[in-house]
Formats: sequence, C-alpha cells, structure tokens
Amino acid sequence: MQDQAQIALVTGATSGLGRAIAEKLANDGLLVIVHGRDVDRGAEVVRGIEARGGRARFVRADLADPTSIERLVTEIAAIGPIDVLVNNAGYAWYGPTAKLDAAGFDALFATNVRATYLMVAAFAPAMATESPTQPAYVALEPFRPDQPGQPAVVALPVPHPYSQYGRITNWSIEDSLPDAVAAFVKWLVDDSGWTVTEP
Repeated sequence: MQDQAQIALVTGATSGLGRAIAEKLANDGLLVIVHGRDVDRGAEVVRGIEARGGRARFVRADLADPTSIERLVTEIAAIGPIDVLVNNAGYAWYGPTAKLDAAGFDALFATNVRATYLMVAAFAPAMATESPTQPAYVALEPFRPDQPGQPAVVALPVPHPYSQYGRITNWSIEDSLPDAVAAFVKWLVDDSGWTVTEP
C-alpha cells in the first residue's frame, strides 16, 4: 500500500475473509479499524494484529440499524479520516423463496444492501476529496492456495471511479485503468518476486 493511506475500515472483520483482509492491511502498515458485533471476537482480532506488530482498533456496530451506523461514523471520526473502506459485512439465507418471510428479507436487505449504501455515503465523499491516495495493487495469493496449471486471478483496483459530480461512471473507470495497470506492473516488477522465463 502507499504511504498516504493510513487508516482502513473493514466491516465484518472478526472472522473469515474480513479478518484476513484486516490482517493483510495491518501487515501493510495501515491502522485497521476492525468492525464487528461481537466484542470478544473483535478483541481477539486486534490482539492478533498487535502481536504481529500491527495497529488496530475495534468498533462495534449493528449495520442493520441506521442509528448504530451513525454512532459508528461518529466514533470513527474521532480516530481520523478513512483512506480505505472495505464493505465486507453481510450474511446469507439459504432455502426456498417461499420460506423467506418479509421480516427475513428486510433483514437481509438492511445488512447487505442498505448498510453498504450508508457506509459509502458516510465515508466516500471525504475519501475522494480530503485524502486522495495513489492506486496500489495488493496481491491476493496469500489467501488462496496455488492452482497448478491455472492462471492466477489478477484484481485491479479502480483508483478514481467517481466523476466530477460524485457519481460512479463508466468513463471515470476507463480513465482510471492506466493508473490501475501501472500500479499492477509496479508491483509485478518491484514486489512480486516473479521471474519471466522463456517457454
């Protein structure tokens, strides 16, 4: 990651993929705000990050509750501006459609859709104007096993997806692609440790 990006917020970071992302960002030198609903699990993640020399804070919030999100935003504002937002929190429901009642559907929508929208609305404007960061490619291979004979998956970030009107647009994304590719090539040459050999 680049030096400008100092604080990352990862929702749903007390287990699974969210925890792995939080640990990766902390390993890259960011102060990671670990979000979750379980205080004990959050404290465990923070202790693990700090034991490896990283920096982390835990914040508790129920993202299905807009009032809880407002409290989270206020609490994080006291820590500092967010440079990286990872909307990872969410859950799934499995079963026949007829078995999912209105209350269950509303709970899914509130956590998986509305919460993400409110988090972006709260943090993205300042991220786009007050703390611009250079695009950086983060390798994903530490979190998946190698697949012999299969090409690696390359995920490129979109450095500047917003237009001058604050909306995500296709042309803004396309204009960002050269920076994204350049960041990947820089990582490939400087940090990946890969070598090119003739077949």
